[in-house]
Amino acid sequence: MSLQLIYGRTGSGKSELINKSLLQTKGLLIVPETYTFISEKQVAKLCGALGFSDIEVLSFLRLFHKLSDRGPLGEPSVDPAGKIMALSMITEQLHDELTLLKHSCEKAGFAESMLSFISELKRYSVSPESLLEASKNVASPLLSSKLSDISKIYSAYTAFLETGYTDRDDDLDRLYSLLLSKRPLEGKYIYIDRFVNFTVAEYKIIDAMLNQCEKVTVALPCEVGSLEMQFFTSQRAAERLTELAVTSGVEVNTPIMRRPISQGEKAHLEQNFFAFEPDKWAEETKNISVFIAKNRYTEIENAAREICRLVREEGYRYYDISVISRDWQNYDMQIKSVFRKFKIPYTDTSKESAGSHPVSLFILAALESVISGFTYEPVFKYLKCGFADITEEDIDRLENYVLATGIKGDAFIKEEKWNYRSSLFFGRDITSKELEELNALDISRRIVIAPLLKLKEGIKGKRTAKEFCTALYAFIKDTQLDEKIQHRSEQLLLE
Repeated sequence: MSLQLIYGRTGSGKSELINKSLLQTKGLLIVPETYTFISEKQVAKLCGALGFSDIEVLSFLRLFHKLSDRGPLGEPSVDPAGKIMALSMITEQLHDELTLLKHSCEKAGFAESMLSFISELKRYSVSPESLLEASKNVASPLLSSKLSDISKIYSAYTAFLETGYTDRDDDLDRLYSLLLSKRPLEGKYIYIDRFVNFTVAEYKIIDAMLNQCEKVTVALPCEVGSLEMQFFTSQRAAERLTELAVTSGVEVNTPIMRRPISQGEKAHLEQNFFAFEPDKWAEETKNISVFIAKNRYTEIENAAREICRLVREEGYRYYDISVISRDWQNYDMQIKSVFRKFKIPYTDTSKESAGSHPVSLFILAALESVISGFTYEPVFKYLKCGFADITEEDIDRLENYVLATGIKGDAFIKEEKWNYRSSLFFGRDITSKELEELNALDISRRIVIAPLLKLKEGIKGKRTAKEFCTALYAFIKDTQLDEKIQHRSEQLLLE
């Protein structure tokens, strides 16, 4: 049993060295979840036409699913929504026992925040007992109360899971227990690549591997003895792995130091980017360029022209090119607009919340309007989603009238014709033109309110989930939402 560390900057060939050793020893390669596909692709390329049937590329989680008797789908696990519901129930039950968090747990979003915090605690193997112990040893009374409250909620959540559920956040701890009890990797060669650092749970798993595998090889992106700050985290990881090996009585082989293969301008930039006194690049650059734009739109247009040039003149394909921005939210819409203009196909990898989609907003605003008693904000949020049966001009006129007269609540849904007068009408008679406008506003109001009234009737009182969903589906059909979405998509395709 031995530990082999491989050091080297980005592009120094660490992964290539590991992949070649992997093929020779028929070992197991472990990489972060996001790198499993590209790592498999690189290994397959080295294997050629024969492929690889006795070599595996896995993440730590996928390794657990492989070694577990029932696999990833065989155990009932709680999804995020179920966890939030469980934590909401737990905080309600513990309300009288809590001190500092007693009032905070009543606020919206508390369960989501607590779930995120518990997931972080599990990632670093912090138990409810250790939190309780820490609460007794801190000097600050406020911090002590907070740690004690969190420990109670965390402990109750753990007890809930033990009633027959599993939490995916516990999978790494379960993998560690499985490695200790069954020793399924006895005598195997393990390769760990593309990590910068490891969590506490991952260190425990690697420690278990060191005590049963023939050899564990770990590649880290750093240079031994370098004082550059970007290597600090990986150097600490190397020191921790060495300590684990020494403590377990495992042989530590002489580390392999890989030097950068490329010596061009990109390697120079990588080596000097974080340096306190960077060296200057004396030659003309060919692979790095800086474009100073007047504004964001000009910047994106320049990128689009360069993409078109690379595809037309240098034989690149669109999937060979990536566009990266540190402020994607402010660039997103303009990039899409410019790329459509230049007819550049693209895949947007940014994630968008389902709750921010116009269809979701429309449905949620309709429910909020009904539940709130037709207050101003949810009603006009519902109208401005773009699926109302009146025009934008009618919505604006309706909003101005409501703000001018202070209409809200039951006044929105009353059967009587609207004849509220704003301060503009006081002291004089209403003209025929103004009367026509009032009639038009009342007609718009009735068109808007009709499907909402039907929805209100459908969800009123104690309803089962089936009845509630049936009423919501009827509302979607009444507003012809599916047809409006189809029409909108056809319009966008024509543009």
